[in-house]
Amino acid sequence: MRFILSVGLAVPLMLPAAGVAAQSRASEQEIACQLGAAECATAAVKGDAVEEDDGSMVVAGGQRPFCLPGMACARGPAAVPVRPAQRAVAIPGARAELSVGHARPVHRAVRPMAPTSAPGARRPIGTADMALTFANNSAELSPDARGRIATFAHVLSSGSLSGASFRIDGHTNSIGSRESNQDLSRRRAQAVVDYLETLGVANSRLEASGHGSDTPLSGTRPQDPANRRVEIVKK
Repeated sequence: MRFILSVGLAVPLMLPAAGVAAQSRASEQEIACQLGAAECATAAVKGDAVEEDDGSMVVAGGQRPFCLPGMACARGPAAVPVRPAQRAVAIPGARAELSVGHARPVHRAVRPMAPTSAPGARRPIGTADMALTFANNSAELSPDARGRIATFAHVLSSGSLSGASFRIDGHTNSIGSRESNQDLSRRRAQAVVDYLETLGVANSRLEASGHGSDTPLSGTRPQDPANRRVEIVKK
């Protein structure tokens, strides 16, 4: 009975270590889109068909007329033309002015937001969280941080982003004095800039900036750990 009890007590002590998962890494394509690469905008225009709320379909920038089951509907350049009906067709849930063969013009604008690791926080396109972690009061890059920065270096040297300039923003939470946080955030941002330069990103394209705890993420408290972060911003 004593042996069983000791095992039962040991298992919970091991759970926290086993439950710590490695932070997921964004792919190079995801990073490029977060930073507003032109290739992502082009891909969005040429994306798959999207169904509009009036029943029509947007396909590669064009629009296919609304169709009822059994009707001959336009399916592309070689499709059979659909003649407009002479009267409106009442369809449950549809708008009253909707007529067969008359597609409503599409004026939908896409304004994506970059994903973020903090609940409730939003980052505009052109800004990405580098997801770097540092030891307390340290600006030394860990092997994991160097690996993540290497991914960003490849993105900054590829496609439409290869000629763009970027600002590396260091941030801290509000724990500690404002002066020490300001200095720490600047040193961390500079450490990232220095390492990007060793990976082939021209120093003239990079700028380091420390913000301390002055700009916490939206939806977080200033002291939250999520505010200890390094972001890259397209200038």
